[in-house]
Amino acid sequence: MVHHGRGCRTSAGAGRDRPRGGPLLVVYHAGKWGLEAFSESLAQEVAGFGVKVTLVEPGSCGTDWGGASAMRAEGKPAYQPVRQAMVSAAADMPQYDPAHVGAAILTVTDAAEPPLRVFFRSAPLAISEQVYASRLQTWRRYTAAISALAEGR
Repeated sequence: MVHHGRGCRTSAGAGRDRPRGGPLLVVYHAGKWGLEAFSESLAQEVAGFGVKVTLVEPGSCGTDWGGASAMRAEGKPAYQPVRQAMVSAAADMPQYDPAHVGAAILTVTDAAEPPLRVFFRSAPLAISEQVYASRLQTWRRYTAAISALAEGR
């Protein structure tokens, strides 16, 4: 029996690198990290059936993601500076028309060997390179000494 198929999930930088947005987006970021882990595991599990899984990070689209359609809890005054910084940062982000995202997704998922992860902007790649370089540096700095201690050496 021959199997094949494509799975496409929409993720975000929050699921791959350091969470941005701090205390206001903790649940969102945790969900994206979970989606990334689930999708990577799923990709390994279904690979033998010819099923390909792709995580798409479309970046900042001109949608109402954080606008009037968003449901929000009552704001706490202590978070006002964080909230304002986030709103200001979002206002400066370039946005593109989400109508074009569908064609990009179909191009990726229709590929003979679609990638596990794809970014639709250059900024996520640059951020990921910085984040992973920092992580690797930290892991290299501490792993040998901490591992030896944990092993009783």
